[in-house]
Amino acid sequence: MKNTGVVTLTLLILLTSSLLIIIILNNDILHLYSTTISQRKIYLEQSLKLQKISNIEKEKYCHNLNINTDKNTYQIKFNNDNTLSHYIWCRKESLFYHPPKKAINKNSFNYYINKEAISKFKHKFIEMNSNLLKKNQDSLYWFNENQNEWEIKGNINAVIIAEGDLTITGKGKISGTVITQGKLITADSVKIVYKKSTVNNIVRIYSYWQYAEKSWHDFEPL
Repeated sequence: MKNTGVVTLTLLILLTSSLLIIIILNNDILHLYSTTISQRKIYLEQSLKLQKISNIEKEKYCHNLNINTDKNTYQIKFNNDNTLSHYIWCRKESLFYHPPKKAINKNSFNYYINKEAISKFKHKFIEMNSNLLKKNQDSLYWFNENQNEWEIKGNINAVIIAEGDLTITGKGKISGTVITQGKLITADSVKIVYKKSTVNNIVRIYSYWQYAEKSWHDFEPL
């Protein structure tokens, strides 16, 4: 009987110990789970706030980027007390792939002009009419394929772009650059000189930054 009682007592002690260990482990698991849920809730709340900020501010941040930079893409980082970060990409839209470096650029239309961007800037083009010459400001003049002749009267600061051949008659000086898809013929009384400041200004005017769609992300790529 004594042996039976000892065995029973031992089993009870072991069972009690096992139950106690299980309870302790369960408490630790519950505490860990509770902590994880709490941290997850905080993360989601902060992430939601940051996502709203980045969604509202993305266009403004992209629009305010320096247009004179050589970069065509730029990453914007949004911080939340330096504990959480969201990112977006801005993309530069430009009529020009790169600025011309000389006065005359025959057969160079495809090299300098981004055809996919033409429709985005076409509303700014000056139709080819001598009465529209703007002598005191940098301007861009655009000739379509059917506009092959132009009579200039006076001096202008301009970038001239022709989708086909171009013949310039009249008298005056073009300070800037001329880009054609085809041939360029000029009268002896027409002078074309390269003007860097005008070219760079026109490239800047016909460029802008915008938010790159679907570029938002909440992690830093490796």
